[in-house]
Amino acid sequence: MRERAIATIGVWTAVVLSIVALLNSLTVQVFVPVTYDMVSIDGTVRTVTNLMQQQEFVGGDWQFIAAGLIFGLIIGAAFSTRAIWRNAIEQRTARQDAKIKREEQARAAYALDDAADGEIAALEAERYARLNDDGEMYARR
Repeated sequence: MRERAIATIGVWTAVVLSIVALLNSLTVQVFVPVTYDMVSIDGTVRTVTNLMQQQEFVGGDWQFIAAGLIFGLIIGAAFSTRAIWRNAIEQRTARQDAKIKREEQARAAYALDDAADGEIAALEAERYARLNDDGEMYARR
């Protein structure tokens, strides 16, 4: 369980970091004119215009492309998470089946230890009677 949780956290951390990097790459540096009034020492007011550096998002199609990439990353992470947890469920089912098989084999071995030779011979005869010409068991009905 711990390994699945760590793998899931790793997948979603990678997605978040990718989305942050993608959004940061969509910004551009622009210079915006800023006008302000400045009072000089002699008391006169003069208007000064400077350029201020500012970040803005790119416009147009780049935003749609980025949205598609983000959507794809999220869908991919969801499928990865599903695969991680589904694989764990299948492994757990296989382990349970193996455990049941071991228990049945142990019960059979215990029953054979207690059975008489005549009973074992009767069981083997019954088993071989259910085999077809290819040596496979007939389907149960």
